[in-house]
Amino acid sequence: MKKTTGRASILAVVLLIAASCGSAVGEATAASEGVTTEETAPSDNAEETATEVEPVADETDVAGAPTEFVEAEFVPDAPPLVDESGQLDLGSTWRIDTLDTPFTFSVPEELVVIGNDNGLLIVASSSTAGQGDRGIQFLRPARITDPADPDYNLSPTQGWDPRDIEGWIDAMPIGLTIQNRTETSIGGFPTVQFDGTLTEDAPECRPNFRCTSFGDNGPWSGIEIISNVHYRFWAIDLGSSDPVLIVAAHRGADEDWFDTVDQLLSTLAFGDIAPNAISIEDPGTFEFDVHDGIRLTSTRPFLLNSDWSGSVALTDLSWWFRDVEFMTRPNGLDGNPIGNSDNLVTYLEENNFAVTELDGTVLGGFDTRVFQVGSSRFLDAFSRTEDTGISFAPSPRALWWVIDHPDRGLLINTAEHWDPKSEPELFDEVAAWGEELFATIEFIE
Repeated sequence: MKKTTGRASILAVVLLIAASCGSAVGEATAASEGVTTEETAPSDNAEETATEVEPVADETDVAGAPTEFVEAEFVPDAPPLVDESGQLDLGSTWRIDTLDTPFTFSVPEELVVIGNDNGLLIVASSSTAGQGDRGIQFLRPARITDPADPDYNLSPTQGWDPRDIEGWIDAMPIGLTIQNRTETSIGGFPTVQFDGTLTEDAPECRPNFRCTSFGDNGPWSGIEIISNVHYRFWAIDLGSSDPVLIVAAHRGADEDWFDTVDQLLSTLAFGDIAPNAISIEDPGTFEFDVHDGIRLTSTRPFLLNSDWSGSVALTDLSWWFRDVEFMTRPNGLDGNPIGNSDNLVTYLEENNFAVTELDGTVLGGFDTRVFQVGSSRFLDAFSRTEDTGISFAPSPRALWWVIDHPDRGLLINTAEHWDPKSEPELFDEVAAWGEELFATIEFIE
């Protein structure tokens, strides 16, 4: 579920992508010319051009002095960082709300924003040389990789409990050398700090290419580890709530970037601790506030994204780039209510969406219209709810189940395939899951 463009930057899961961004935050475009959002295979001479790094000893615990951070003070009136790209000026202070638990930090050198989305923030030095060079990622993970999985495959698995970073390190993940494991604190919370570098036995790893996943909170945001890059991790323990994971990366043997990151982290402070809005759920029956209260049953595990806008998305763990979503009484992008299903069809067609009506059905005891909705690319369609400016950009191919509820208004349920050109046959699978889920809907108070 996206803040603004829906899925326009979903493929930007590579940690610390090259950026060249000259506009200030608030004036930045959705994708600057220097930002790459799709993985590209290395060139034929990748091994010749790969940056050489110093070898790292194969040890799990190397004594090292932890970074000492003075507890900083949260700045609640700092300007919130809302843009998905842009520039952070030296000395500026920002409030980050996208990880659900708010935090603030000051900028020790000019930075560029590469990604800013639900549970995720990626920034890099303005002098970054590309992937994995002089960058920082902040993630509120729903899971981390199973260290016994040689492929570090997250998509179909529950993964490892993100609150058990210590146990994950003890399990010694295949293909990753861990060094300088120490205990410190950031923002007044206990923190585990360690360094990580891929080893030569990392599975299917090529120079300057992302090789493994460390953790994620869905297919739209995760930490992908690249060969020939040094990483420093900080796992901040927020108690009963999911941790905040910070990862800094740089190429070569120059440690100056880590010193710069230390300066930033010395100013990091948290506001009120809030639960992670993104979680892994086992099969079962669930109640959501969306549509003014519903109950439904899922026969398979899923990743739940309960966005702050009041809409909800469920992603099947076995799939990438497919989900179902629920939206309640959306407004048009002009802020005016859409009102009913007839107005919705007119609105979509006027905004360059192709709409085909299929046979209707009954959901929760109410007549439901079913549409196939498509577009040539990701386009913002409308706001997610009646009281928010957070917009919804549907996938290029989707099925919509639309209810004109007599009391609750226009209710929209979607099943979406975000990359239909690559595997068009999988659209039928997500459509079947949506039909199965929506058939269990009960409207509750």
